[in-house]
Amino acid sequence: MQRFSLLIDRRLSPYLVGALGSLLLSFWYVRLAGVVNQDGVLYLLAAQGDVQSATSLGNWIFYSHLIRGVSWITGWAAEHAAWLVNGLLDLLLVLAFVRLVEELGGNRRTQWLGVLAVLVLPYLNDNRAEIIRDHGYWAFSLVALVCYLRLFRRFSWGWLLGWYGAMGLATLFRVEGAAFVALMPLGLLLRPVPWRRRILEMGLAYLPLGLAAGLVAGFRPDLLQGNRLGTTLVNGVTFLGKAFVEGPSARAGELQQLLSPYYSHGTALLVIWFAAAVDILKDLAKALSWPFFLVLLLRRWFPAPGLPAEYRRVLLAYGGVSLLVLLFQEMRSFIMVSRYAMALALALLPVVVFALEALWRRYESGWVGRGLAGLVVFAIVVLAADSLIESPDRKGYLAAAGRWMAGHLPESARIVADKEWLRLTYYANERKPGPRQVERFDPSVTPLEDYHYAVVVDPGSDLAKALEAGGAIRIHRMQASEDREVSFYRLGASHGG
Repeated sequence: MQRFSLLIDRRLSPYLVGALGSLLLSFWYVRLAGVVNQDGVLYLLAAQGDVQSATSLGNWIFYSHLIRGVSWITGWAAEHAAWLVNGLLDLLLVLAFVRLVEELGGNRRTQWLGVLAVLVLPYLNDNRAEIIRDHGYWAFSLVALVCYLRLFRRFSWGWLLGWYGAMGLATLFRVEGAAFVALMPLGLLLRPVPWRRRILEMGLAYLPLGLAAGLVAGFRPDLLQGNRLGTTLVNGVTFLGKAFVEGPSARAGELQQLLSPYYSHGTALLVIWFAAAVDILKDLAKALSWPFFLVLLLRRWFPAPGLPAEYRRVLLAYGGVSLLVLLFQEMRSFIMVSRYAMALALALLPVVVFALEALWRRYESGWVGRGLAGLVVFAIVVLAADSLIESPDRKGYLAAAGRWMAGHLPESARIVADKEWLRLTYYANERKPGPRQVERFDPSVTPLEDYHYAVVVDPGSDLAKALEAGGAIRIHRMQASEDREVSFYRLGASHGG
């Protein structure tokens, strides 16, 4: 019995340390957070029943519903409930990653390296205090990947349903998960079994999806009405056409006009696609961290012989779908955010972990010199320091400015600001939906005479210049930091205050 207990402790110790490390990191980053991130304002207001915020989010607000439920259960304010939700989701992410490493056959040392690798990811840690739905998407995508790996090894209805369940939950956080639900069953064609069996099991894998789609269409078609997923499914062909054909072609035309006659339209289009690929790789490297990204690229110096060949096939399927999703995001708006690439980075991180474990073994055997091993250790220490040494958020002045507006400006006042209007609205209404609305100043379309008050955060902004030119009366000034102040002005027909 004692031996069995010791075995259990040895097996669970990476999970326990990973869980504790994740919770401590989440607490540390929340403690440093000065104000809620801008997207977080929408999620929090939607959690408190604000229809306009829910509409801005495409009515895809499972994350907000989750925050509302935790707030109701605990009696906490929405912000604190959101941080609790995020902390638990990030905890699940770490545990799922360690489980993935173990499922790939990683020994105890490999699992410890997995714990270390996932806990020192700077980009992941930098987002711990951000109130964003990506926490749930990343966590359940990893859980789904564990299920898919088991399914890839041996077809099983249990693991198939587990994968659909986990990926379905991930989709409730971000609709991009629907692409994986629809396309990843095709990855079963890469299984190293006879082709007839591959095709049969791929077809069987689509049965639950077809059944679910039929039930929704027959009994609850309203589930897909008026939300982001329903809009995407109905207009999928149009969206794909705009993202992959019309958008790049238009951008290529603009580039051609700028550089003509040196570029043909085809050459300009090629440049656009190349720039998109570079942008995706750059953000993937940021999500994975540059040291780990280099380990991934430099296979000659960092081989991973212990990584099962089956996972390479799984990554081929997963990477293909991820590339399609990332290209869609890039070509739709020509803006790439690293958190879009985080799920793929987490799927690639086991390759880095197995490469580091192989490096350790080769160093012990004398096949690798101290130089390379020392460089890797130094890089990991730098990543850990980057994750732990953080400065407090310097935007606490937004909360202070909001409190001043809540105490001194009438609820019916129309307010204009040069920046941070969404967060100023949130804090001006005491962190809940309310009547005070702070709107963005646009010098070409915003008539100042329609507003009662103005808030200036940047003294060099267009709003500050317009107020100075118009002789607006400053009614209050607060020192935001050593190099920043916030000014409040009375405009037009004042409501008093």
